[in-house]
Amino acid sequence: VFLVFLSLASTKRQIYLLPAYPAAAILLGPWLARVGREPADEPAPAPRHARVAGWTFAGLMALVGIVALLGGIAADPLIVRFGLEPFEADAVRAMRWPLTALAAVSLAAAAWVGTLCYQRRVRGVLRSVTATMVVVLLLVGVEATPAAEPVKSYAPAGAWLSSRVAADQPVGMVNGSEDHGWRKMGGISYYSGRHVMLLESRRATRRFLRRHPDSPLLVYEGLAEETFAPDESWWRRRVVHELRAGRYHYLVLQGSAAE
Repeated sequence: VFLVFLSLASTKRQIYLLPAYPAAAILLGPWLARVGREPADEPAPAPRHARVAGWTFAGLMALVGIVALLGGIAADPLIVRFGLEPFEADAVRAMRWPLTALAAVSLAAAAWVGTLCYQRRVRGVLRSVTATMVVVLLLVGVEATPAAEPVKSYAPAGAWLSSRVAADQPVGMVNGSEDHGWRKMGGISYYSGRHVMLLESRRATRRFLRRHPDSPLLVYEGLAEETFAPDESWWRRRVVHELRAGRYHYLVLQGSAAE
């Protein structure tokens, strides 16, 4: 329950699951120790639950392997299909090797664990599941996560801003008052090295344009019409770029001719 619930959050950190680990060890440790005993030892609990878990794990690994294999093969069609930007396309291509390796490990693990389950070798099932998870986590952490990082981080957006905005020139950001704009502001400021000012009202936005007429203004998707209504033609003429910061989409307005 902890794993599934917290994995649904967009801001995931492994430390959130830390309180569950001692409880899980206390609950499962004695059972795992008993169910995995050699036959010569004292009678062990019924291994049915362990075999069911093993079959489930084998099926999951088979599914992960197939999806990862298809993802590695279909990288270029996916890039064309979704019209990805260059940095997104580079990340998808960089994922080919990690996905191929993950597919090989997952399919091999599915066959390994499934065979042990069929042979009713509970001790082997437990060991194979553990070994598989260690390899998969290392592969994901060392290879897959760094390859996908440019798509999730604000580094590309920051690089674009720093290459076009002077060091002493502020940048405005219209992000809405209920969408954790301070978090995006901090990320873009960090990666661009520029002073990003969060603007949470129409009044603050127009004041920024008056005080900094030559500075760029980042407007979160969907907020431009609301922020500049009824001056739609005004803001549309000033869109100079569409910027992606992680999975967030911004319009870059140049306010040099702001009234």
